[in-house]
Amino acid sequence: ARSMNSKTHIIVRANNIDNVKKLYDAGADYVQSLATVSGRMLASHIFEDETSLAAEKQINLVQLPAGKLSGTTLAKSDVRAKTGCTILAVIREGNKITTLDPREFRFRQQDDVIVAGTDASIRKFEEMYIN
Repeated sequence: ARSMNSKTHIIVRANNIDNVKKLYDAGADYVQSLATVSGRMLASHIFEDETSLAAEKQINLVQLPAGKLSGTTLAKSDVRAKTGCTILAVIREGNKITTLDPREFRFRQQDDVIVAGTDASIRKFEEMYIN
């Protein structure tokens, strides 16, 4: 598709969360996993009366590669101020790390991060740290 139109924006769905990074590596601009879509639908159903989960303010939880965060700390990267996303946890060698000292914990190249944010803030995260 990109060879036919260099301005094409490639958006794909991943059936398996393990394929998200592979799809980015293959050239996708935006990847949405089936697990994320399902989680959003469940949250919308459970909190149907909550204004904080209105369509324009939906908060997503996604697992993404740490990408360009590698080698830096949470405090130095200042992800929340730059993107509007919050890093909730890091997946390192199959283990979920939820206690992150912002000044001491350093991201590694193979880390994945679990990020909370709106669609727009997650796209900004992807643009800044993955693409």
